[in-house]
Amino acid sequence: MECKKMIMRKMAAVILIFALVAACILPNHAEAAAGLDQATTQRLEAFIHEKMQEGHIPGMTVVVVRGKETAYLKSFGYANVDKQAPVTPETSFEIASCSKGFTALAVLQLQQQGLLKLDDPVSKYFPWFQAKYKHQNVEITLRQLLHHSSGIPWYTITDIPISNRVDSLEQVVRNVNGLELHNRPGERFEYATINYAIVGAVIQKVTGQPYEDYMKAHIFQPLGLHKTTLYPTEAASTLATGYKNGFFQAREYQSPVFRGNRPAGYIMMDGNDLATWLKYQLGSLKSPMTPLIMETHAPDRTVAPSKFDMSSYAMGWADYQSGNGEVSKAGLNPNFSAYMVFRPQDQLAVGIMANNGTTLTYITGHGLMDILRDRQPVSPYEPDQKTDNAWSVITIMLACYVLAVGVLLITVVRDIIRKQRVYKSLNPKKLLTWLVFLLCSTPFLYGVYLVPTAMQGVSWTTAIVWSPFSFPFAIGALGLGLLLSFVYLVLGTLFPNADETRRSLPLLVMMSLLSGAANAFVIFIVNFSIGSEIPLKYLLYYFGLALAVYIFGRKLIETKLVKITYNMIYRKRMELIQRVLHSSYDKLERMDNGKILATLNNDTEMVGFSANVAVGFATSLLTVICCFVYLGTISFWGTILSLVVIAVIAAFYSLVSGTANRYWEEARDTQNVYLGFIDHMLKGFKELSMHGRKKAEFGSDIQDSCEQYRQKRSVSRIKFTNALVLGETLLILILGVVTFVFPTIFPNIKDYTLIQFVVVFLYLIGPINGLLQAVPELFQIRTSWRRIKTFIAEMPTNDSGEVHDTASGVDEEVAVERIGFHNLSFEYSNVTGESSFVVGPITLEAAKGQIIFITGGNGSGKTTLAKLMTALYPPQTGYITINGEVIDPRTSGEYFSTVFSDFHLFERLYDIDYKEKQSDIVLYLKRLGLEDKVTVKDGYFSTLKLSGGQRKRLALLICYLENRPVYLFDEWAADQDPEFRKFFYHTLLPEMKAAGKIVFAITHDDHYFHTADRLLKMEMGQMKELEVLSAEVSGS
Repeated sequence: MECKKMIMRKMAAVILIFALVAACILPNHAEAAAGLDQATTQRLEAFIHEKMQEGHIPGMTVVVVRGKETAYLKSFGYANVDKQAPVTPETSFEIASCSKGFTALAVLQLQQQGLLKLDDPVSKYFPWFQAKYKHQNVEITLRQLLHHSSGIPWYTITDIPISNRVDSLEQVVRNVNGLELHNRPGERFEYATINYAIVGAVIQKVTGQPYEDYMKAHIFQPLGLHKTTLYPTEAASTLATGYKNGFFQAREYQSPVFRGNRPAGYIMMDGNDLATWLKYQLGSLKSPMTPLIMETHAPDRTVAPSKFDMSSYAMGWADYQSGNGEVSKAGLNPNFSAYMVFRPQDQLAVGIMANNGTTLTYITGHGLMDILRDRQPVSPYEPDQKTDNAWSVITIMLACYVLAVGVLLITVVRDIIRKQRVYKSLNPKKLLTWLVFLLCSTPFLYGVYLVPTAMQGVSWTTAIVWSPFSFPFAIGALGLGLLLSFVYLVLGTLFPNADETRRSLPLLVMMSLLSGAANAFVIFIVNFSIGSEIPLKYLLYYFGLALAVYIFGRKLIETKLVKITYNMIYRKRMELIQRVLHSSYDKLERMDNGKILATLNNDTEMVGFSANVAVGFATSLLTVICCFVYLGTISFWGTILSLVVIAVIAAFYSLVSGTANRYWEEARDTQNVYLGFIDHMLKGFKELSMHGRKKAEFGSDIQDSCEQYRQKRSVSRIKFTNALVLGETLLILILGVVTFVFPTIFPNIKDYTLIQFVVVFLYLIGPINGLLQAVPELFQIRTSWRRIKTFIAEMPTNDSGEVHDTASGVDEEVAVERIGFHNLSFEYSNVTGESSFVVGPITLEAAKGQIIFITGGNGSGKTTLAKLMTALYPPQTGYITINGEVIDPRTSGEYFSTVFSDFHLFERLYDIDYKEKQSDIVLYLKRLGLEDKVTVKDGYFSTLKLSGGQRKRLALLICYLENRPVYLFDEWAADQDPEFRKFFYHTLLPEMKAAGKIVFAITHDDHYFHTADRLLKMEMGQMKELEVLSAEVSGS
């Protein structure tokens, strides 16, 4: 109990401080403050300032009456914000529907005078007037009009014309003539402001004078309400400027003139007259009209009370069975609002007038009555700034969409101007695409057209007048968005982007946004339908539209994503393959094959799926954002609390996911090792197959690698799963917070608001789970993307980093007479960067028709020299010449045909015109003894499953067919049988010499050294020339 008192004291202190601060900011003018103690006054004013700020109310006058005394009369804020003109008790306001009590009093006065009877039908005064119920004519009485039990629908407010004509009231009656009623007259309460417009027309008819003049002469003046009028011109000097909300603040608004609605809502009065009027209602101030005033408070108990607040309507007032009785009336115009409430038994009344059309005025008045009764302020009314908030957010989101489409259009126009897009002629397919777009847009345009009718049953004119400023802007942004989308579609089809992915991406993004918004809109419709009086046909129509957009959008997105995904995989793989093909051999030679395979296969595929994951993530994220925006319009602080809980979920999830990502990175490293083992297994399978223990040990190593990969992947996935379960648990916790904590923190929250929160969060479990499940995939994509970037960084195309076409630097028409290698050197480095072995500098020249043998021990540098000569290794010093001309060393390989000791055979003959050389193919296959082993068809070998020696012969065949000026053979004869080895040295090499080829052969066959023109020997990276001995000497 003591704790509760302490909390209450602290709250009171906070409210007091807020009130003092607000009092310093907003001007206020007090006429009287007698009868209220200081503590009560401070509570009242703190509450007033709070609600004015919440409702964006520029100015307000507040009246409290106790019995015969005006206990409190004070004005706050500005009558005109731009002019900084303060509100004073003499400032006039429209009192909106609080006007109905005056009109009801006038009718009772006329009945007292015998000019009319409450049970007279309207047709008595307007014989041409008819009303129908279930297509049958029925009569409506004045009493039923006063009690809102006439059966006239509430949306008939749209039948009140914008007009300042004297006959505007009769025009209203004519506009509803022949109307089909919602209910049989006298059977059900349904508030319809036009009821009192019809009553006003009857007053004007029976008195023979304008309604405004009658009210002034017979109601306002006799009651001493000298500052109360129905003519704006009479109140022009004191009337406050009207405002209505738009984009989160009050904006000046001049409402159209609805003279036909003056009996229901356009009386103007100041604070002093309001105090007097409330005293009449309490009966503390007497008048000959006092009995009639009291009669206006008598509720109609013949019909069921209002479903909204369980009140029974009297005549211009609502009667509540609250304690010993309470009577009130709320009034709302587009740019003004008012609220009057009194308790006759307690002799207590509160009146408020404000220059903003907002229900916060009602909430303020109701709360002030609660404070005066020493109760916690509560209200049956919902703050209507939520409507502006909702439409403002919708407008902002649509504006972002319009801006995005506008940027796309500018991009298209720019590309057209730069000739990056080429015109494609119109065809039936393009016309069909445009037609489909227009046809698909039609139901949505019709849905937009139906918005006022569906939501309020009113016309567009009425909707724009009564809705916040943000509403027409939202509709305009929607229309502009559709128009720009169609223009983009037209330009995009006439001037398509050559890149299919870029062509599809804008459509994909737009459909993703629409799909996400439609997904959220589904739950909006479901929530909105709870307790709504909107006709079912409209709810079903909008539900169907949202569902159609979501389903069609998902179908289109998924279809496009399949194409985009595999296009991305294809392009990324080809990009990396081209990178490999244009890289330097020495760089590639040092890279791990497992890493290359994993990058080209796994990483490219994972990155390719990024579009799918990203679009799914964006769709779910937009759904969540839209739902939270919607919740924000229901309960701002409730939404903030929910977002705090979501932030806690995200923090926990991020913490757990961070460790999971580390394990995924390690698992990805292990995958490189695993694929390296696979490469070893396939290439060294014959060695493994020969020895059981070797195979077992290798199997153990690969098993360890697989086990590490399994463990790390399992740990990372389990950690992500734990994070996901934690996220789902906390989501369910949110439902508990909403159900059990919200009512404690927000005691004024309504049950249906809680239900809306629960329904939305239940719906959000799917999209939020989608977001959470996308996180591990995004981590994997990020890891794969890093690996690809690392791969690219480690795989430069050449030393300059640019792609170089070696063939472009070769003049194939030039006959190679000689080739020279001058001071070539290459240095190997160890892991620490220190020099481990150096080849060179080496200088060597060879002329056409020369055969040069290169010999030396293992590790002497023979193969390195061969790779330097053929540009597989870039020379670190020196240069290469052809016919004495220095050439780009990267192009020297174009002059060589080679068979290295670790050569590779491709199934297809590349860079060889096999059709023109068919006869040569047959000839050389026979000459090499392969005619019975292999054939060539359409440029492909029939088989490569040959012995080592036969495969080398096939490689030699390729050299013959390439017919390049320089041949290089690395231990070619080592795998040949003695006869074919002899054939190679004694027959084939001399034929090559005779054909003018320059032949370099790395060999250890010292028995055949005499067949060479020159003999070179490599020792420790250096080259020296040896004497070529005769056949007899070399043979011995």
